[in-house]
Amino acid sequence: MSESASGPAVPALFGQALDAVREATTRPELVLTEIPAPVGLAPHAIAMAGDVRPARHGVDSLLGTGRFVLLHDPDAEPGPDWSEADVPGCWTMQGFARGRRRS
Repeated sequence: MSESASGPAVPALFGQALDAVREATTRPELVLTEIPAPVGLAPHAIAMAGDVRPARHGVDSLLGTGRFVLLHDPDAEPGPDWSEADVPGCWTMQGFARGRRRS
């Protein structure tokens, strides 16, 4: 998370999003680990790594691995119509996933 003791207070809406991400229910073979979020993109952020066993972060699973980042800037405004929005905007999600190719 990008907040620190001296950083910005967590807005209630982002606090709810944090709780939802941290308490997400997943399949038993998926291991989620909270990792350091990128800094400088938005005032509030959370990042998660997801790996299909092994349960050790830092070793990408041959079965599948991915990352999820949620950024929140409560002062950002969406574009004049919802077909255009600045990124990062009020809420921005970024992620990737990869898995083993079958031969």
